[in-house]
Amino acid sequence: MTGFVPIAAILIFWAVVPESLRYLGERGRRSEAISILREKGFIAPGEERVLELTGSKKAKVTIAELWSPGYRKRTAMLWIHWFCIVLTYWGIFLWAPYILEADRGISLVRTIKYTLLMTTMQIPGYWSGAFLIERVGRKRLLALYMALAGVGSLLFSVASTDLEALLWGSVISFFNLGAWGITYAYTPELYPTYMRGTGAGWANSVGRVGGILGPIIVGFLLKISGSKYLIFLLFALLHFLSSTDVLALGVETKGRPLE
Repeated sequence: MTGFVPIAAILIFWAVVPESLRYLGERGRRSEAISILREKGFIAPGEERVLELTGSKKAKVTIAELWSPGYRKRTAMLWIHWFCIVLTYWGIFLWAPYILEADRGISLVRTIKYTLLMTTMQIPGYWSGAFLIERVGRKRLLALYMALAGVGSLLFSVASTDLEALLWGSVISFFNLGAWGITYAYTPELYPTYMRGTGAGWANSVGRVGGILGPIIVGFLLKISGSKYLIFLLFALLHFLSSTDVLALGVETKGRPLE
C-alpha cells in the first residue's frame, strides 16, 4: 500500500495547495488571484483595482521549445532523471517479493512481509525530502538522495542474509521516495510559468516509459539469472546515472525568483 505514497501525496497537495499567483495571472484568472491575496492579508478590500493581470503568453508550447538553447539542458536532465527514478521505483517494488523469494529461498508470504517493512520507509523518506529541500537546495539534495539510493542498491545486490536484505532494501526505499518528493517540487521550477505544464508533462511521460520498462527488464533478468545481483547492480547504475545527471545538467532554483 505504501507504494502509492507518491500518488497520495500529489492528491493531497493538489487539493490543499492553491495555484500560484503567477500561474493565475498568466491564465487571466484575476478573481481567483484576488481571493488568495485577500485570504492571506496582502490586499485590503477596495485595492483590487491596482492589480494588473495579463492573459496567457502563449496558447501552446511545443516540444521544440523545451529543447531550445535556453532550456535543453534542463529538459535533458529532467527526462533522464524521471526515466531513472520511475524505472527503479516500479522495477524494485513490484518485483521485490519475487526477487527475495528467488534469491533468498524463503516463502512468498514472508517476502511480502519483508517488502511491506521496507516500503514503510517510503513515508519518512518522502517527508524528509520535503523538509530538507529549502535547507539544502533542490539540486544537491536530489543528487544526494539518488546517490544514496544507488549505494543501497549496490549493497542490496551483495546482501548475504535476510537482515542485510531488509536493511539495504529499507535504505533504497527511504532515499528513492525522498527523491520523489524533491522531484515534484523541482521539476516545475525549471520552466517559466507558460511552459511549466508542458515541461513537467513531458518529463512525467518519459518517466512512464521507464515505469513500463522497469518491471519487464526485472522479469527478464530474474528469468535468466535467478539472482538479485544483476538486477540491483542495474538499479545502482541507474541511481548513480540520475545523480550525476542532476549534478551535471541541473540548476539550483532555491531562493531564485521564478520566471
